[in-house]
Amino acid sequence: MRRWSDFQYQTDTLLGYRYLENSRGSFCDVAFCNDYYFNSYGLPGDEFSPKKERGTYRIIIVGASDDIGFNTNGPLNYISLTNSYFSANNTKVEIINCSIDGSGKEVPRLTFIKNECLSYQPDLILFSGRFPFEDRFRYRATYKNIRLEFEHLDVDIDSVRTLIDKKIDQKWFNLYVYDLSYIYRYICKYYFDNKNKDDFKMPEILSSYLRKNEKVLSGYIRGRVFWSVPKPNEKKKPKVETKHYSIDESLLLLSEVSSYLSERDVAFMFFEKAGYN
Repeated sequence: MRRWSDFQYQTDTLLGYRYLENSRGSFCDVAFCNDYYFNSYGLPGDEFSPKKERGTYRIIIVGASDDIGFNTNGPLNYISLTNSYFSANNTKVEIINCSIDGSGKEVPRLTFIKNECLSYQPDLILFSGRFPFEDRFRYRATYKNIRLEFEHLDVDIDSVRTLIDKKIDQKWFNLYVYDLSYIYRYICKYYFDNKNKDDFKMPEILSSYLRKNEKVLSGYIRGRVFWSVPKPNEKKKPKVETKHYSIDESLLLLSEVSSYLSERDVAFMFFEKAGYN
């Protein structure tokens, strides 16, 4: 139901992953299919010069999938539309999109702002994310249009590629995924048909089935493959837990970055997306 085509992630020690430079790909969901282009910096959108043109006010936006347009209108996101407006009105303002999809990466993105975004000579950096912050660090790569997500760089990727090679073209595998997608649809229909009842409960048979197949559902249906199989004579690596920051800790991190940028004559603003707690 979620399909990635020619979409290339590459591992990155700071952010966990970023996009392959000068690459093109598409991301399709149930309701849409969007094509994307990533420039020579591995960032979404058109090519740009690190050195801004004299007299131009440069804004950099650092966000996630919403700011790229993955789940909405793709490359015609609010950033590109605003850039078109500035251009049409001969306004010397440009916006550079330095967003990378994935939630729970606010803390690495703050470091990304200081380590990379600052070198693009911004006048203003807009940082979009959830608040309070959390740090859910994961790596990503892509193989045969399947997104691989993992917690440690030294995992045995070859074994996962072998697994994909064996299963991805098998008829039973595709039918299995297809059948599971309809189980999801049935559950949604059942919920909406019964949600107004005070005694509504998920049918036990479905609840048991979902628990039993949780890894399959989250791994295959969402187009991701997770694995934790150690190499021979190797102990299983510990799970990388998500780190949650308090409100005070999050404000301190924002304050530190704001002061750092202010010393370099760069304005900084954080905005929380609507709908988050």
